[in-house]
Amino acid sequence: MVEATATAGLDGADVPNMMGFRNGYWNMINSMSVEFNNQTIVQQTPFLNVFRSFKAHTFFSESDVINHGNEIGYALDTASSWGYDTADDLSEKGVYNNEYAPPTSGHALTTNWDLGSHNEGLRKRMENTYKFPSGKGKTGVVTDATRGLLYQSRCVSKSATSVVWEVYAKLRLKEITDYFEKVPLLKGSTMRFLVNTNQAEVSIAPTTNTLRVAQASVLSGNTFPLMVTSQKDTTATASGGKSTLGTNAVRLSVDIVKSRQNGHQTSLTSCRLYAPLYKLNPLEEQRYLSLSPSKRVEYEDVSQYQFTGVNAGDTFNIFVSNGIADIQSVLGRNASAQQISLMIFVAFKRSITVDIQTGARLS
Repeated sequence: MVEATATAGLDGADVPNMMGFRNGYWNMINSMSVEFNNQTIVQQTPFLNVFRSFKAHTFFSESDVINHGNEIGYALDTASSWGYDTADDLSEKGVYNNEYAPPTSGHALTTNWDLGSHNEGLRKRMENTYKFPSGKGKTGVVTDATRGLLYQSRCVSKSATSVVWEVYAKLRLKEITDYFEKVPLLKGSTMRFLVNTNQAEVSIAPTTNTLRVAQASVLSGNTFPLMVTSQKDTTATASGGKSTLGTNAVRLSVDIVKSRQNGHQTSLTSCRLYAPLYKLNPLEEQRYLSLSPSKRVEYEDVSQYQFTGVNAGDTFNIFVSNGIADIQSVLGRNASAQQISLMIFVAFKRSITVDIQTGARLS
């Protein structure tokens, strides 16, 4: 559930273009732990969405993106879409990649590497989440009420003071933790998930020449899962975006099921968990259990560490930990959330052995 509110000025036709989701709906998740028969097998790790985004960027195949990108909110940001500005403008100050509209004459070929200066990935993610049922007579075939019954992500209401989007996000468990990629068929086991979400709000103070985020507040989690798009007009050779916000302060929030601002509630009032269940022929079940009565499941878990005082251009030598066995990979990245200078993610191997027939954990 996403809502934008202001005292006036949100009734423009292009205002719903003011935001898009970050790459992958798992950015709604801050951390997740998994218990197997009352024993923790996946630990609670903050900023899990940052690590899972890196894994997706480096492990997804082209076929993964084609087959599943739309349903999981994943479309790669265009590599050359980023820009940098030392002054405030309508795409924000500093590094930005929120210009989703291409130049009116096509790609700009006059400036070095800017062969694709707009962010096509952001544009695709915007298309997946909030299309109006307008244009080409679509409303005569599929009414908005029908779209609600189908739980289709869309912009459901727009007025001068409020815009509401309902987004039905699909999260595959194997994209949140590696355990669900490796777990075999089980019988009689009990699993419990504890999920912490990213629900936040930003206050935007636009002017005729600038797009500035004045304040950010976090209800839960650590990061903001949305991108505020550029308000810059496109030209013949320059990319941009268009969302006529005017100069009224805007509050943009993302919540689950119910908006904190005006209390709007989605048609689907709870999260759903889908899991495959198989009923085997008794002879085949007996054969499967006899061939391998127990299974050893090896998977990756993640620890995360935060450090401050590491500035741009600094060299550093930081002791992270000496108590982690079977390290598989180490990821370091800069961060600005909560004044953190550096985040280190350490992925390490874990394993459990389970009895396939009873679901009991053996080791």
